[in-house]
Amino acid sequence: MIFSHKEIVTIVLKIALIECLVEGVLTWGMPYVSIYFNPSWEPYLDPLALILITTPLIIFFIIRPYLMAKNSTGSLIEQYEAKISATAKLSQALIDKQFEEHERVLKQVSEDVVMREERYALAAKGSNDGLWDWDILSGKIFYSKRWNEMIGFEETELVEGKEIWLQRVHPEDCEKLLYHIEESLKSSLEKNYQCEYRLLHKNGNYFWVVSKWITLFDNAGHAIRMVGAQSDIEKNKKIEEQLVHDAMHDFLTKLPNRNLLNDRLQQVLLRFKRAVSEDFALVLFDLDNFKYINDSMGHPVGDKLLIHVGKSLASIVRNTDTVSRLGGDEFAVIIQKPVDKHSFNMMVTRMASVLTSPIKIDEYLINPSVSMGIVWCNKTSPYTSSDEIFRDADIALYHAKKSGKSRFVFYDNELREEAQKKFRISNNLKSALNKNQFSVFYQPIVLTQDGQIAGFESLLRWNHPDLGFVPPDQFIPIAEESDMIVELGNFVIQKSCETLATLIEKYNPERNWYVCINVSAKQLENNDIIFEIERAIKDNFLSYQNLKVEVTESILLKNSDSELYILEELRKKGIQIAIDDFGTGYSSLSTLHHFPFSFLKIDRSFITNVVTQPKLKSMIKSIILMAKTLDMKVVVEGVEQLEQYSILKEMEADYIQGYYFSKPLPLVELHLRIEQGVYPLHWEAPKASVQA
Repeated sequence: MIFSHKEIVTIVLKIALIECLVEGVLTWGMPYVSIYFNPSWEPYLDPLALILITTPLIIFFIIRPYLMAKNSTGSLIEQYEAKISATAKLSQALIDKQFEEHERVLKQVSEDVVMREERYALAAKGSNDGLWDWDILSGKIFYSKRWNEMIGFEETELVEGKEIWLQRVHPEDCEKLLYHIEESLKSSLEKNYQCEYRLLHKNGNYFWVVSKWITLFDNAGHAIRMVGAQSDIEKNKKIEEQLVHDAMHDFLTKLPNRNLLNDRLQQVLLRFKRAVSEDFALVLFDLDNFKYINDSMGHPVGDKLLIHVGKSLASIVRNTDTVSRLGGDEFAVIIQKPVDKHSFNMMVTRMASVLTSPIKIDEYLINPSVSMGIVWCNKTSPYTSSDEIFRDADIALYHAKKSGKSRFVFYDNELREEAQKKFRISNNLKSALNKNQFSVFYQPIVLTQDGQIAGFESLLRWNHPDLGFVPPDQFIPIAEESDMIVELGNFVIQKSCETLATLIEKYNPERNWYVCINVSAKQLENNDIIFEIERAIKDNFLSYQNLKVEVTESILLKNSDSELYILEELRKKGIQIAIDDFGTGYSSLSTLHHFPFSFLKIDRSFITNVVTQPKLKSMIKSIILMAKTLDMKVVVEGVEQLEQYSILKEMEADYIQGYYFSKPLPLVELHLRIEQGVYPLHWEAPKASVQA
């Protein structure tokens, strides 16, 4: 085969180019081939091609004589053609593989982009947020379809501008939103911002939304873009408003509760102190005996009564006044700018009249009763906080109930002094026992027929170094409000048993004297009193017959199983139980026989006028006959005159107790009195005295 000069040059060039390509692939791998297909190499292709072309030419002219010498045989040319063919096939395969790899990578990238776009679209749709994208340089804002739907528009109805957004913001919220936007534009940091505001819907109503966004900045720190999402929070706002409302209103009556009333009272007081407001008043209401309505008629009836009271009060007062339910059966009213105190009294009287009018609830006809405590505030009032006003109104309410209920009481200086005194008593009461300020006095109880001593009643006394002698009716109620009465009761039990053991040892060889101990309802709430009595009796070598326990009539009203159980356990041990002050409380004859009473003590109020009032004499006689029918002994308290004693002796009362025989005495004086004899003939009773 004979080649022309041109054909030989072409073959050599192909061989040189292909050899360079193959050598490049074998040396540097596939990236070497990519220079022919990678656009980034385009500027360098011409110089490179020149080198690749000229280099084989130079080689060709160098080896040309050698090729020409062998041309006659043709073997070298054939060898190069075979090599060219193999190299061309390999190069084509490598090039095809590179194209396939590029197509695969491009397809993968395209699929990733599509997937990310779908994921973003689904996330945006799932969040139900309206998206917005503000190109700050051009001033255009893109609003998503959901953003437009939020305000009732189609996607194409609104133009891409900031004004269309801000014009729909509520006037009261626009300044706040603009402030947050300006703050986000000032900062060069890509921070998250948010703002809650009301947005105008297409239907003309505003609804609450919250926008959250981030601002992007260029390298110079200039804001170039702001991207955010807007969420509808109208339901959340309504729930929040409802929670706030519930926190400030009573669930049952829907009236303002104590928190809201206290806030309004504080506002009234502030205006009052600035001399902007006139006088005002706070009235506290408490339904009398409401617990018994709940217990006897049921809580649903009680709830309906409370709702009725709330509505009745709201119908009486003016729009400027505030009616509140404080809790339980307590209500309050703030009366602003009353005309004068006389007109205010008429208004309070009308309130009482409306609230105490009979009302039929279900099948029950209820006659409510209400007590009221009132604080009148004027320029001379010393109040600096609403708590102080509440405190004094509560004190007035307490006195209204204490005075017999179903009335109203104004707080005044006298009540203030009494409240301060009560505070001092309460404050000193806790430490008085440890400081040995308490002592026990004893008043003899004698047999009616012969005046002989039968026993003694223990009476607790308190002598404070600063307060002086504190009457029992002042500190006992305070002690009963806490567990202090239990400690005092245990003290009386121990002291009484010690004293009785001493008196029996010295004056009563028959060992039949007894001591009466007053026990409060709180002491009967657990079994501790049984152990205290057992210990006191055993420590002083007494028998259970030497001790009697007195309880008040209120225990009949409570009719508690636990109290009944404790009294029954004491009776089983041989301790006799007495009901004290009979006839002054709420004694129920139908329940009297359920309790293990052995003694009945007639209150002194029946005795005071028994000489001049025949009806009282008949009542006392009836009580004595009833007691004997129930196999109970009768003790009459408050006997101060010979005429009283004679009447009771004629009625065959079992025991007498009172100043006619002896007043309550400390232990030292009691010894002297016993030694002198307690008979009336040996001691002249005072003409006028006050019972202890």
